[in-house]
Parts: sequence; C-alpha cells; structure tokens
Amino acid sequence: MKVQLIKTESSLWVNFKRTMYALMVIVIAVAIPLLSYLELSYNDNNDQKENAAKVQKIANSIEKENTVDL
Repeated sequence: MKVQLIKTESSLWVNFKRTMYALMVIVIAVAIPLLSYLELSYNDNNDQKENAAKVQKIANSIEKENTVDL
C-alpha cells in the first residue's frame, strides 16, 4: 500500500511540475513581446515630447528674431 501511495504522489508531483513549466513558458512567451511593445510606446511618447519642446524653442527663437528685425 505504501508503494502505491508513493507512486501516486510521485505521479502527481511530476504532473504538477510539468504544468508549472508549461505555465512558465506561456507567461514568458506573452511577457517578452508585451514588455517590448510597452518600452517602444514609452520611447515614442518621450520622443514626441522632446520634439514638441524643440519645435517650441525654434518657434520662440524665430519670434525673437522677427521682433528684432522690426
């Protein structure tokens, strides 16, 4: 009886480990593209803010030049 109980526990443990490994692979397979997308969208937002600031500086400098010319 003990041998059968140990064999059942071993089988359950092996099935549990296989399930956890499969879950880990699925989570990693989803997480890598998701994190890459989030990083790219974050970088795009920063670039847009920097570009807007540069355009504003250029516009301000052009306005100053125009007032000096007048």
